Amino acid sequence: MVSGDGYTLTVMVNNETVVEAIKGKVEEHLPSATLANVHSGELTFKLPPDTEKFAAMLDTLSAHKETLGIRHISLSLTNMERVFLRVGELLDGGSSTNGSSVNRGTNGLTMTQGNGSTNGGDCSSVGSTFDLESGYTSSTHQLHRDEDNNRRKLQGKPLAFQRLKAFLIKRLIYCKRKWVLQITQSLIPVLVSIICLLVDNSIQTLSSSEPPLQLGLDLISPSTSFVHADGNKQPLMDHYVSLFSPPHKILNATNMTASLLKAANENIQYYRENSICSAEFLDLPSYPEEHTRLNMLYQSVPHHVLGISTSLVDNALLRLATNSVDHDITTTNRPLPIDTTWQFRTDFSTSALVYSSVMPLALCFLSASFLVFPLQERETKAKQVQIMTGAPVWALWASSFAWDFLAYMATALLIFIFFVAINPSNFFLAPQAAGVLFFLLMMYGWGSIPLSYVFSFLFKTAASGFAILTLINIVAGQMLSLVVYILSMTGVSGAETAGDVLHWISSIIPTYPVSVAFRHLVQTSVQNSFCDKFDANMTAQLCALLAITDRKNDFVQCCPAVCGRNNTTPCFEWQSYFRFSENGMGPDLLTLFVDGLIFFCLVGLIEAGFGRVLLRWWRECTGKAGMFRRARISQQEMHQDEDVVAEEELVKRMMARAQGDAVSADKAMFVSELSKHFFGSLIPAVNKVSFTLGRGECLGLLGVNGAGKTTTFRMLTGDEEPSGGNAFIDRISLMHQRNKFVQNVGYCPQFDAIMGELTGKEMLWLMGRLRGVHDITLRREVEELVALVDLTECASRPSSTYSGGNRRKLSTAMALVGAPPLIFLDEPTTGVDPASRRRVWTVVSRAVNNGQSVVLTSHSMEECEALCSRIIMMSKGALRCVGTTGHLKAKFGQGYSLQVKLKTHDLSQAGDDENERIYQSKLSELKNIVSSYFPGATVSDEHKGTIAYLVPKNISWALLFSVMEDLKAGRKPGSEHQSQPQPTDSASMPPFVEDYAASDTSLEQVFLSFAREANPGEVGAAVNPQTSTGNLSEQSSNRLSEGVAGGSEIQPTPGNVSSPGIQTFQEFFSPHNPNEQQISMVTVNNSRDLLTEL
Repeated sequence: MVSGDGYTLTVMVNNETVVEAIKGKVEEHLPSATLANVHSGELTFKLPPDTEKFAAMLDTLSAHKETLGIRHISLSLTNMERVFLRVGELLDGGSSTNGSSVNRGTNGLTMTQGNGSTNGGDCSSVGSTFDLESGYTSSTHQLHRDEDNNRRKLQGKPLAFQRLKAFLIKRLIYCKRKWVLQITQSLIPVLVSIICLLVDNSIQTLSSSEPPLQLGLDLISPSTSFVHADGNKQPLMDHYVSLFSPPHKILNATNMTASLLKAANENIQYYRENSICSAEFLDLPSYPEEHTRLNMLYQSVPHHVLGISTSLVDNALLRLATNSVDHDITTTNRPLPIDTTWQFRTDFSTSALVYSSVMPLALCFLSASFLVFPLQERETKAKQVQIMTGAPVWALWASSFAWDFLAYMATALLIFIFFVAINPSNFFLAPQAAGVLFFLLMMYGWGSIPLSYVFSFLFKTAASGFAILTLINIVAGQMLSLVVYILSMTGVSGAETAGDVLHWISSIIPTYPVSVAFRHLVQTSVQNSFCDKFDANMTAQLCALLAITDRKNDFVQCCPAVCGRNNTTPCFEWQSYFRFSENGMGPDLLTLFVDGLIFFCLVGLIEAGFGRVLLRWWRECTGKAGMFRRARISQQEMHQDEDVVAEEELVKRMMARAQGDAVSADKAMFVSELSKHFFGSLIPAVNKVSFTLGRGECLGLLGVNGAGKTTTFRMLTGDEEPSGGNAFIDRISLMHQRNKFVQNVGYCPQFDAIMGELTGKEMLWLMGRLRGVHDITLRREVEELVALVDLTECASRPSSTYSGGNRRKLSTAMALVGAPPLIFLDEPTTGVDPASRRRVWTVVSRAVNNGQSVVLTSHSMEECEALCSRIIMMSKGALRCVGTTGHLKAKFGQGYSLQVKLKTHDLSQAGDDENERIYQSKLSELKNIVSSYFPGATVSDEHKGTIAYLVPKNISWALLFSVMEDLKAGRKPGSEHQSQPQPTDSASMPPFVEDYAASDTSLEQVFLSFAREANPGEVGAAVNPQTSTGNLSEQSSNRLSEGVAGGSEIQPTPGNVSSPGIQTFQEFFSPHNPNEQQISMVTVNNSRDLLTEL
């Protein structure tokens, strides 16, 4: 064969002792046939392409069915996917596989063990070596056996240290790849802290004494003034007017009152702000001429107008008296000196408020950023697969906190340095203040980081979690602290009580106590440095003066000779920052410490499943469990297959033995009545599922979407709390020892549990270290897995750059590294190309051969046939059937599929009426022969040049091959076989059948039959070949442009129906065939011609 392996014969027997006898019967007719596998009563043979001898061989087996204990005989063909791989190998210069050198399983995987003998163990239908059809050999990549790995694994303290090391290396790599994020989350709090210090510095500058202010018209510009003078007072008015220059205007007013009122009526705004001063120089009757009455008018709205107006009049009088403009009177406003004590108190009160309001804003962004990593790790399931390695949860959180606290310390140290360097008021340079500041920053990290861990459980996206936690921190640290401070300052009893209640409620959020602590830190620092504002000489002078003048001044407390005597101010006492009295930081620091303990305890309770325990207790107390039992669909309401009943009985016996501390030697795990009922739904998602998993067995778990496969997986991996039932690995209970149970499982979830920042190799190193594999052994194992799953080219790139298929391969390798005894694979090859898919199959099959047990879910029926020794099908949350693939096909199969390729290349163009008549005549003759020899056979698909039949099960394989070989050779069925067909012979006819392909019912057909029962409205009647009205060719005709013969356009023939799981030749030849999971029918003898057409 050039393009594939040809036919595979599967014989199901009651007793494997007849293997040699059956092998002899097969080789009697087909000497080159090879026994590929013997497993669970199924014998698998690879047959040569001598189809003309099949009928006799099948007749012989049928004749000895009773004596040999044969239960069922089936045939299957190489599918198109393997043809594709084989063609690729040939195009790459590979050679055809020597059938004598390797023994292949039913799906192209070799079945040879290390000694070259045929695999007859309890593993699966696949062996430990991959054959050449995929172009790969594995002699250099042998996975280590489980017991060897266990001997090399670390235990005790070395294992604990290695796991901590693995967690820390993981965080180091994450931070290295996310360096921009790390720098940003560190710089933001530092920048906000610098802004806080600058704001405090500006407050100190504003509160200091203002400089002297020279009063003049320039302070208010422009301005309009009015002046009036009696006759002999004109010189004085002229000197007054000379003091005004543009933009200042001065107008002569005959009537001052009328002029001012008119100006106010015209523009009241301008009048109030710019008509600043006016003057009247009047004569005084009854007084000498040199006496003058001077009326000075000024506006009361602008500042300093009184001083400006007085200065103008004084300068006018000076110029009149000196008769010169060279002399001026300058008026200066000098602020009164501020009382030192008042200024001191004002400064520190404002600064305390600034630090208590702004610093929580700086720190809240930093603390909220620690939520991002654990949330991402949880949502991607990366955390779950790490914990399932056996690594204790405390080690995960301890390493996370250690790394986060170190990162926090680095940022806090930067903040501390800037506080000490910029410190405008020397608040943090007072004795012990700097150390207390650093201790406060550390205590905030202790309290706030575990709060972020708690919040990481409450959200599904890092963005929403970060935003909400930051908002809560801002509200608690800024708004609530300010509200409580204001309430405490009112002096009203009710307000103070409300403030106390709000204080204790807000203290649960660490940003609130750190805000209050900053205010108390500043206040205590100010009090402790009160007497240090002046040097010793100045202090002595002030004390001597205050002893005489004011013994109750606040500064007296700094005068030992005066304070505390004769009812004076008490002497100064240094206050501890950690005191629990008023304005002490003790309560705030204690609150931060308690907050940290509370949040760490919450994390521990969440990880311990405290919520699940409460839910279970609540169900028991309120009868929810009983309601669930009443609401669930009873197993008796759905027909139970006898194999399912037998499996349940086996589980019951094992449960009885488990209660007596007995361990089954041949069973790795058994599941007993496992159920899941989601809140709000009366129908259980999983309904009392029971099954066993043998040691070294690969068990397939199949079902349509919503059948309960993934929910079952999630319960068995500890990701979902079961509503009822239990599962055991040896004597370890899922319900009562969940963490210990999942430690025995390697898990590949449906959605990749991969950290995108780590490379493929780094992820494998992480999982291997957590499973206790020594670094020396792990290095070789990682390299082997990388090569086996075909990740060599991208293994050193961050996994976030991987395609979907490569991510699935990496997830599978992560489940296998370290050789866990049980492996759960949830659709491991979704999106994986055919060649890489077979690499994954090889790795999984070797794990099975090494004694590991595998539970597999997949939508690829071929994958299940290749890997699984037993298959379970689920529907509506319950088991519907269980058994080997051969057993299921024999029990639930609905007949054989027959594909016939007709000779059309000898005909002229299809448009020729005569040739078309001949073609239809021959086709009609073929149909008559098939209906005569195969009663009940129905046409499932028909195109120009090809026709497909579904043949009933009561037709023997021998008859099927005998008739088809006659038609292919140009003989009428039933005539004697002739070496050279003679057209003139009465028993001969012109050859019209070019080739044919026959195959047993596919596993996919069995699957679809159950799918139709589960979802009749979705799957439809097309699943049932007995009542099918659909046409698969109609679904694919739009994408088909060429037929097998003549290159003519292919059109579906009206009235034809499609057999489920069987595709036409044209569909397989289409380059866009989406159904690569279905079993393909490929001709055997003329594969070169088919390959040419392909």
